[in-house]
Amino acid sequence: MRGKGADMERVLVSACLLGSKVRYNGSFRLNHHPILARWQLEGRIVQICPEVAAGFSTPRPPAEIQGAGDGHGVLQGQGRVI
Repeated sequence: MRGKGADMERVLVSACLLGSKVRYNGSFRLNHHPILARWQLEGRIVQICPEVAAGFSTPRPPAEIQGAGDGHGVLQGQGRVI
């Protein structure tokens, strides 16, 4: 950490982890991790929802992986997100 004030390093955190109702179904997934709590007290967190920033609505239809077990399979061309 560089210190308090304008020179402090900021941390991007997904808004749903901080309690914002921006998940696909309009809910959130609050995370009570002690590091997040410390960063909030220090004023280091920059809250962002990547999906909302990309223009997706809330709520929105869920995206599901088909043809592959996980995201790695999608990146390897073995599946797709529908």
